[in-house]
Amino acid sequence: MQETLRWLDSLKQVRYQLIAHDFIGHLLLDVGLNEMALEHLDRGLALGRDTGVMFWRAAIDAHVAVARSRLGHQDVAAQLQETLEQARSNSERYLMVRCTDALAEISLAAGDSRRCRAHADELLAIAQANGLRELEASARRWRGEAWLAEKAYEQAHTELSRASALAKDIGRVRLQMDAEDALARLLRAQARSDDAQHHAVKARAIAEAIAKSLVSSELEGRLKLMHAPL
Repeated sequence: MQETLRWLDSLKQVRYQLIAHDFIGHLLLDVGLNEMALEHLDRGLALGRDTGVMFWRAAIDAHVAVARSRLGHQDVAAQLQETLEQARSNSERYLMVRCTDALAEISLAAGDSRRCRAHADELLAIAQANGLRELEASARRWRGEAWLAEKAYEQAHTELSRASALAKDIGRVRLQMDAEDALARLLRAQARSDDAQHHAVKARAIAEAIAKSLVSSELEGRLKLMHAPL
C-alpha cells in the first residue's frame, strides 16, 4: 500500500490516494497501531482539504473516529452520526456501512449496548440482503458483544460463534481473534473455565500469528486481548 500510495502521488491521482490513506489506516487499526493509523488518516483528510476533493471522506472519518475512540476520546459519535446521515442521503452505501460499523464499535466502547446492537442490526440486514459474509461477520460480532454486555449469554454465544466461523472462512483474522476473545470472556463469565481457555488459546494464537506476519514490515503490533487471565 505504501508503494501504491507513492505511485499514485506521482500520478496526482488524488481520489485513489485518499482510498490508499484510508486502507493503510484500516490495516494499522487491525494490528492495534491506533496512533499511527490516525496519523495516516489525518494525512488523507489534509490531502482532501488541500485539493478540495471530498471523495471517500466518510470512510476516512469513520476510521478516524474508531482510532480516536480507541485512544480514549469520548466526543466522536455525534459528528460521525452526521457523516452517516449525509452518506445515507447521498445513497453512498459502502461509505454508509463503514460509518455504521464504526458507530457500533464506538457505542459499545461508550457502554451503550443497545445503540451498538441497533447499528449491528442494520449492518446484518444489509449483509443478508446482499450476501456480504464479511459484513455479516462484523455485524454478528457487534451483536454478540452487545448481548454479552447485557449478560444475555445464549444470544451472545450464538452470534459470536457465527462471527468467528465466518471470519475464519473468509480469512479475516483480526475479526476472528476478536470474536474468539469475546467468546473467552463470555464463557469465563459463566464459570466455564475449560471452554473459556479453549477460546482464549485460539485468540492468543491468532494474535501471535499476526505479530509474526509483521516482522518483515518492521512494525510491532499492539493487539490487546480482553479476556481474563486463565
